[in-house]
Amino acid sequence: MRTYLSAIVLILILLQVQFGFAQEAIGINPVETPFSSAIHSFQQDRLGEACPIFREWREQFRNKVEMHLGQAEQEVVFKALLCGLRQAEPQAAQDALHFIAGSPLRAFQDRLHAALADYYFRKRQWSACIDHYGKAGIDLFTNQEIATAQFQQGYAHFVLRQFKEARTFFNSVRSLADDVHKADATYYYALLLFKERSWDDALLQFRLVESDRVYGPYVPY
Repeated sequence: MRTYLSAIVLILILLQVQFGFAQEAIGINPVETPFSSAIHSFQQDRLGEACPIFREWREQFRNKVEMHLGQAEQEVVFKALLCGLRQAEPQAAQDALHFIAGSPLRAFQDRLHAALADYYFRKRQWSACIDHYGKAGIDLFTNQEIATAQFQQGYAHFVLRQFKEARTFFNSVRSLADDVHKADATYYYALLLFKERSWDDALLQFRLVESDRVYGPYVPY
């Protein structure tokens, strides 16, 4: 009886996910479903609402090999893994690596490599952060996601004293018009210019953040 009920639940999950995909493909706004609601909550960073749903549904596929999962099934597992990485669950990184090794969909692999890089950035494991960003294709990433990836790579290289690489990433991010990491990148770029004894250029960059709430007190003049 339990197996029968589990099968019904699994079918309903896949129908909800696939129905949403089909509607999006033909340009129709998807009907609100538990899956689409969970995705919306995830995109709004309301992980407490979204992640329990993805985890519950993921359990339905626990014993299936990733390469044998359909796209809709992989989407459910993928979202659950993103939740685990965002919430820094102990098994999250290992589960994500296992999924990457078995998933044939490059888009999921790229996203998980980026999520792993962010996970390791927050764990202060700088080399692992750089490594996973290097494996993540960013063709489908938003400008904000690319800027965040560049800043985190720049900071990781900076901490590892790989200043040439750090300078390149910081320079790219600081040049953006309205990026959330613009002040961060400008400050660290100025520090590198200061280290290189490019005094005038460093002063110019420091002046851009001298009124910043975070970095203003640390401007060295």
